[in-house]
Amino acid sequence: RFRGVTGVQTCALPISLIPNLTDGNANTAWISYGFGTANYAGTIKEFGLALKLQTPTVVSKLTIQQNTGTGGSFTVYTNSSASLDGAVEVGKGTFEGKDAVVTLDTSKQSAEKGAYVIIVVNELPRLSLPIGAWNYGLRINEIKVD
Repeated sequence: RFRGVTGVQTCALPISLIPNLTDGNANTAWISYGFGTANYAGTIKEFGLALKLQTPTVVSKLTIQQNTGTGGSFTVYTNSSASLDGAVEVGKGTFEGKDAVVTLDTSKQSAEKGAYVIIVVNELPRLSLPIGAWNYGLRINEIKVD
């Protein structure tokens, strides 16, 4: 469903693991850098991933598969480019449980502006398996849209 993944903000983005986000294998993961607090230890305001769809379309659901984080929050946008400029907010979610599922507002979308789904992580989840010595971060197995 995705053609590629583009980092909107690269500060928290280990680039070599990006393909793991959409490889169809729930046993692989993309792992962010670790942080001491949910607000990125004050180093950045937020972090985003822009996922390019194979075909521009309206999306009704986003699923983020992860299994070591609780809490935290994210906002979902759609846009015709990998940018928040002109993006439309279509949903919000939290990292609770194995699958963080968000029903997206289809009435705010159009296929013309649906080339990218952008996930902005406003607050990091607390990890049950820390990254290094840091208790906050992201460990995402898959991202899917319907």
